[in-house]
Amino acid sequence: MNRTAKAIVSATLAMGTVFGVGASVEQPHHNQAHAATTPYYTYSGYVNNDGSFLLNKTFKNAVKYGNVTFNGTKIVPQSGTSSKLNNFSKYDQSFFSVKSGKKTATSVQIKVNNVTIKQLKSVYGKDLVEQADVHGHKNPNTDAYKLVGGQNGNYHTPVTFVQKNGKVQSVNIGFEGSGA
Repeated sequence: MNRTAKAIVSATLAMGTVFGVGASVEQPHHNQAHAATTPYYTYSGYVNNDGSFLLNKTFKNAVKYGNVTFNGTKIVPQSGTSSKLNNFSKYDQSFFSVKSGKKTATSVQIKVNNVTIKQLKSVYGKDLVEQADVHGHKNPNTDAYKLVGGQNGNYHTPVTFVQKNGKVQSVNIGFEGSGA
């Protein structure tokens, strides 16, 4: 190899080293799994007829994923059978369950009076559906509204709003057949 060629090669290597230009081996990408956090909602204390938590995005996401707790009692689907219902109250909320104890319940009923159907529609949109009476008739002044959508047409934790003249009277959060 002549002197000129050696000079060009060594100059190229030197410049590549100085400026970081050169051949490199690409490292394979490693996919790392990160733990997903399931949305949850925890309420503590008295509701005092204040249903503003129903308009909270955190509450909305928690009922979609079935992760709702009121005063230390988690709302869960009914499992097992019992000839005796376990109804109990904490603060101003009524819980219904088929299991003994107060750590889980199949539903909770809460009285509210400061939330309107219009406000609920602005938060839940098309997921909030008016329920017809037993004869299939709808009466917008007295019908209950239910959240549908999400998994299999229902929120993971069902929510039913009882209203009169567009004003929510109470909310039932939980599963049917729970004594509620």
